[in-house]
Amino acid sequence: TVKIVSVKDDSDNLDGIFNTSGELESVANASGADIDTFIKILNRYGKHSFVPKTYSIEDGRVVIHSDSGDLGIDDLSDGERAVVSMWYDILFSPVDVLLVEEPERTLHIVLQHNFIDDLKRVCDSTGKRAIVVTHSPHIVLDNDDMLPESRSIAGSSYDLDAEDESYRKKLKECSGDNYAMEESEWEWK
Repeated sequence: TVKIVSVKDDSDNLDGIFNTSGELESVANASGADIDTFIKILNRYGKHSFVPKTYSIEDGRVVIHSDSGDLGIDDLSDGERAVVSMWYDILFSPVDVLLVEEPERTLHIVLQHNFIDDLKRVCDSTGKRAIVVTHSPHIVLDNDDMLPESRSIAGSSYDLDAEDESYRKKLKECSGDNYAMEESEWEWK
């Protein structure tokens, strides 16, 4: 089976995991996905929010923490809710193949760069396969092995091998010092 994962604010669908004890565990058991992986992903993305956030499981539900106190799903920005919804769909949809449509729409450049690595880890741990449709060079940067033979970035086709280093250098310069997170920020068991 295939699931199309679109980046959208689907907080109505998420209400149960934030407000109903045990709902996330029930969803995780049905899909075979790991709740800890979901929380790790949300924490990785949450710390790069305008107002940094952390996520945890308390009394069987997802709790969002910030410096100003605990938050509900409705306290998140549209983009933050979209990211939570996207990763919820990726992890907990009981499907074999995911079609992830334009994940860059709500992701900071740093998180765009790390998206494929996160998705690869999730697919490796769940056995799912994923197809990603993107317009962002940051999503595919350093993942040349995943690109089809015909490549087009920013509307211009080019030979990735010939322009690879200069293009990477330009993207890194545009992204500043936050180009990539340290591997130590992400621990997989």
